[in-house]
Amino acid sequence: MTTFIVNETSFYTIAVDPSKNRLYLISKGFWSSKDDVPNYLEDLAQALEKLEPGFDLLNDSTEVETTPEDVNMQVIFPAVKMLQAKQLNRTAQVVPKDLISNLNTELLLDDVRRAETKLMQFDNIADAEKWLDGNS
Repeated sequence: MTTFIVNETSFYTIAVDPSKNRLYLISKGFWSSKDDVPNYLEDLAQALEKLEPGFDLLNDSTEVETTPEDVNMQVIFPAVKMLQAKQLNRTAQVVPKDLISNLNTELLLDDVRRAETKLMQFDNIADAEKWLDGNS
C-alpha cells in the first residue's frame, strides 16, 4: 500500500492510495464551525486530483462528534457533492458501535445512498479495508 497523506490536522486526516484508487477520510473531535476545518474542502479537492473516477472511499467517523447544521451545510454537504462529482464507487463507512449518538453519519449515509453508490458499514478499519480490497 502506497498511501499519501494530503493533510493531517487535529480534526481530520485525508489520504489517498492511488494504486488502489482509494480515498481515506478520518474525522476526529468536534467541528464547531467551518473555522475548525478551514482547508478541508481544498484538501479534499487535492486528494481527489490524485484519484481516477470510480474511486472507493474508506470513511472513518468513529472519533468525530455530531457537528452543527452550519458545518454540515458549509463543509459536509459540499464534500459529498465533490465525491459524487468524481464518481464515487464504493464506500466503507467505519462508524461508532452506537449510531444513535452519531447523526452526521446518518446524514452522510443518506447522501451516499441517494448517489446510488455501494455502501457497507463496519465497526473497524480492518474489516472495511478487507471489504474494499476484496470487492473491486
